[in-house]
Amino acid sequence: MLERRRVAAGWLVASAVFAVTGCGGGGTAPESASALDQPVTPLAPAPAAALSVQSITKLAERRIERAVYEYDYSVTVLSTTAVSGVTVTLSQVGAGTTIIRPTTTLGPLAAGVAGTSTGFVSFRHDRELPFLEGALRWDLRSP
Repeated sequence: MLERRRVAAGWLVASAVFAVTGCGGGGTAPESASALDQPVTPLAPAPAAALSVQSITKLAERRIERAVYEYDYSVTVLSTTAVSGVTVTLSQVGAGTTIIRPTTTLGPLAAGVAGTSTGFVSFRHDRELPFLEGALRWDLRSP
């Protein structure tokens, strides 16, 4: 019985809310439009540089231990907008891989143009485990 009263009271409150909002809320004359009733023009965000790693190219390979090798890679980045430079950081790698030198840079890039780093990133990989290029995560930033 108590549960039925709660349900009935809930429906009554919901009906009252819909009735008040459906009729405009009452109390405000239609002639007095507030700032909330005016159309809002959204601010256009500044276009962010969309940067993506297109490829990596092995520059050097060194044997460190029996199954551990160190690699240097240049990074090719594509920018959809013109940027004054790009900082590329290797932020995550897969199992058996250790980041040695995580960051390299690129100079200015025009919109729609890919550029290759003049420096390189380095990491070591234990060849007893598979190397998964898809496990590499890159942080790309432009000033």
